[in-house]
Amino acid sequence: MRGYTAAFLLIMFFLFSEGNIIAAGPQVDLKLKPDEFALSFLPFERGEVAIIHLPEGVNYLINTSTSSQSESLSSTLDKYGIKKIKGILVTDITEYHRDVLNRIAGQWGVEEVLTGAKLAPGITGSEVPVLPLEKGTKHALNQNVAIDVMFDGGTENEGLDFSITSLPHRFLWLSSHSQEAENLLMNEQLSDVNILKVPLYNKTELLSERLLNHIDPQTAVFYRDKKKYMNTDLVELFHESWIDVYFTGQHGLITIKFNENNYEVITFPEENQVLG
Repeated sequence: MRGYTAAFLLIMFFLFSEGNIIAAGPQVDLKLKPDEFALSFLPFERGEVAIIHLPEGVNYLINTSTSSQSESLSSTLDKYGIKKIKGILVTDITEYHRDVLNRIAGQWGVEEVLTGAKLAPGITGSEVPVLPLEKGTKHALNQNVAIDVMFDGGTENEGLDFSITSLPHRFLWLSSHSQEAENLLMNEQLSDVNILKVPLYNKTELLSERLLNHIDPQTAVFYRDKKKYMNTDLVELFHESWIDVYFTGQHGLITIKFNENNYEVITFPEENQVLG
């Protein structure tokens, strides 16, 4: 089911529906059932940071942000009542900040760092074990949610491309923007992808139209510092494909909750000012 776009209605629904998201003061309780999970995309000015929320207080962090945004990261983790981060995924060598990662590891009890096998040699000085993931690797986060590595890139404009799957849902995080990555992804079965995190580097182009059509997602997420690279034609391409588009720079903190049948999108626009 396509994610809802009326943020206000979603917030009211989540506030007053038992068993869903309940906001009380600065805290957000996702109230995840055993077969559910959620993703939160943080609206930092620099870097692509997200949280994978699993039941029973298990959380993974995707990237770490920079030291200048550490307070904002702590504030967001507190907002969700996060007391422990089991692991950190590093998707791109430009997203690796050793001192920040080690500080997070010490404060939130990180047990492992996950990254691409080709990126792993650059993840030096980590105070926790680094687990390299090669293309084709399936890494279980719990009994229902798993990471599947789609592409393991190590050159410029490449990184770790992976999907997060929990039937019937599939989320695809793309870091790479190279011809090799695109050719490999074109040979993958991706028609079951619901949501796409779009890769975008210092250029005026996204993934190609043929790859977008191959994936055919329902929803796309862009990070704040990437929007400046987009032009009207590219945004229009997404709209013409009936893809719901969310920008952290416009919608603020974005959380997507997946249940056994569908997924729901909730935004916190006020976080634009807090994390910007």
